[in-house]
Amino acid sequence: MPDETQQDNARERQARDAGVEGLRALGAAVQVSIRVLVAVLGLLLIVSLLQCYVVVKQHQIGIVYRFGKPRQELKPGQHALVLPPPFEEFRAYTVTREKSLETRAFLPAIDTATTASGAQLDAVLRPGVDGYLLTGDQNIIHCAATLYYWVSDPVAFYERQADGEKMLKTLLNHTLLRASGALGAEDTLFSLPRFAERVTSLLKEEIQASGLGAEVNRLVLNSTPPRQAKSAFDAHIAASQRADEARKQAEGYRARLANETDASADQVLALARSEKSELERKSQTRATTFEQVLVEYRKNPQIVRRELYMQTLRRVAENADETFIIEGKDGREIRMQLGSNPSAGRKARPEGKTP
Repeated sequence: MPDETQQDNARERQARDAGVEGLRALGAAVQVSIRVLVAVLGLLLIVSLLQCYVVVKQHQIGIVYRFGKPRQELKPGQHALVLPPPFEEFRAYTVTREKSLETRAFLPAIDTATTASGAQLDAVLRPGVDGYLLTGDQNIIHCAATLYYWVSDPVAFYERQADGEKMLKTLLNHTLLRASGALGAEDTLFSLPRFAERVTSLLKEEIQASGLGAEVNRLVLNSTPPRQAKSAFDAHIAASQRADEARKQAEGYRARLANETDASADQVLALARSEKSELERKSQTRATTFEQVLVEYRKNPQIVRRELYMQTLRRVAENADETFIIEGKDGREIRMQLGSNPSAGRKARPEGKTP
């Protein structure tokens, strides 16, 4: 019996030792599992933190939402730490880069298969299928428009509207209808800058009234007449081009003639000024001479009268073909040096002496 008791005790000790070893192994396994779990959680935390760190790229604006409401706006190049959903959410919007939007709502619908086969297009517009604009003078035109814009308020453009771009396109179509109804076919087809200016002005008003959060940069329009009246419009365009060419030629001729007239007028004015100066100079010289003669006349009237008389005879004799010498009232004979060159005699004999 004692032997059996000892054997039972030994087995019990072995069982206890085995249980202790198992517990130790289980504890070691649990420790390893906990360490792995902590490492995984740490890695997930790091990844989550990296995902929560956001940087706004160029040409973008970032909005941080907390529980669905805008909390913070980030400019290009700024960064922030955003809590993970559902607490916070980050959204980036491209706003500073120019965007474009095209509308073809007012063009005829062209079937690609029909065009490729070369079949004849319909002679009339199909209501509800083909697009067109009505002008103020009751004409029909087609128009395609390309709008270049940028988003000034991303919250208003992207969040307050179900589709900001679709809303902007709707406003563009509406303003095209309004502008074409206020203008005639002449302006909408052949004065595209005026048509585009009118549409742009109306579009800016509607964008501001709707609070869309967009700014218009420029608008490009391409208007065409309906294909049913294309030949008549082509003839009108050709006539307008010929009229413009004739107008340009007339303007060139007018400018050339004006230049020539101005040059002739300048020459006439210059000649008149020269003649005026010469006449003034001669008049001044004669006035000075007259004053000098007047002084001498007051001193010796007889001598001055005789000298003036002789000078007058000399001037007359220089231009006369024949000269007659007559006696004076007192019976005295007046002699003068005459010939083909009377001035030579004056130079040879001093004045005032008679032979």
